Formats: sequence, structure tokens, C-alpha cells
Amino acid sequence: DAITYREAREARAVRQAVRLDKAGSRRGLPRQHRRAGKPAMMATQYTSIGELETAIQAYIAELPEGAVDDPALPSPLNYNELNYNGRTDLVEGCMAHGGYLTLSKALGIPVRIGVERPPDA
Repeated sequence: DAITYREAREARAVRQAVRLDKAGSRRGLPRQHRRAGKPAMMATQYTSIGELETAIQAYIAELPEGAVDDPALPSPLNYNELNYNGRTDLVEGCMAHGGYLTLSKALGIPVRIGVERPPDA
């Protein structure tokens, strides 16, 4: 009997699920809590991308003049920068709608990778 490719993949997936289940029980987690799939953060405030874009544009308008284009500062939608400015709602919204890089490109907001806020700022 030749095992088909699909059957082999299904068998592998079952073996992997059993291994994960055993690993969860070794951590002492009750069965119903293992791999529950609950997200760590939920963007309950921004249910649509339009609402999020409007909130982002309002946030950008509130920033000091020149802060968006200053190469010494991180990207305005960088998660650390949003947290620094007290906008965890936008962090959650960005994560729920594709990430800050995707939204920055869509809205034409500059992205600066690897730039961190200076300690004295």
C-alpha cells in the first residue's frame, strides 16, 4: 500500500498535535486552556480600517511640527513611539489591521527602521 502525500501530511499533523498536547500537560495547564487561541490584545475600539486611519491622521496632526519628518526620531507609528505618546489604542489597532509598516505605507507616513528615541527627548 502506497501512502498518498495527503495522508502522510494528515498523519504528520496528528502526531504534531499529540506532541503539543503532551507538552501542554507537562506545563500543568488544564486541557481546556491549552492552545486556546485567544489573542493577547484585542482592538475593540477600531472595528474598521477607516476608523483607525482617521484616528492615526488625528494623532499625526497632534504631533509637534516636524516630528513626522525628523530622521532622528522613530517612525510615528512605531509601537514603542505610540506607547511613549500614550496611544496604546493605536498600537492595538495597528496590530489588528496589518501592522504599523503596512499602515505607514498606506497612509504615506515615513518609516525609519532601527531609529530609537534619544534618551533625553
